[in-house]
Amino acid sequence: MNDTIIGEKKYTQIKLSSLNPKRAKRKKIGYEIYLVDTNIKMKPFFNEPLAFEVWREKKNFPDGLVVEKHYYSYDGKLSYSQVLKETSPVSFELIIKK
Repeated sequence: MNDTIIGEKKYTQIKLSSLNPKRAKRKKIGYEIYLVDTNIKMKPFFNEPLAFEVWREKKNFPDGLVVEKHYYSYDGKLSYSQVLKETSPVSFELIIKK
């Protein structure tokens, strides 16, 4: 999908949907739209197993921070949205003793 500009930042927009629209309508499968900030270098974080499997197999999801996620039902109505409110850096050290 086309890139999105919010404020002064440019975000990459990704749509995950079924490849077969007739099957999606019959099974009532919706689609998700992700807004990704590619200026932050990190692997994408998914809380949906299907999105993770798509990323793992195809590697076509850009690296960056997922800022917004919108889920639309099969008939095109917005079901829910998730918006990242804030981030904070975390620094930790893992020590494994034998």
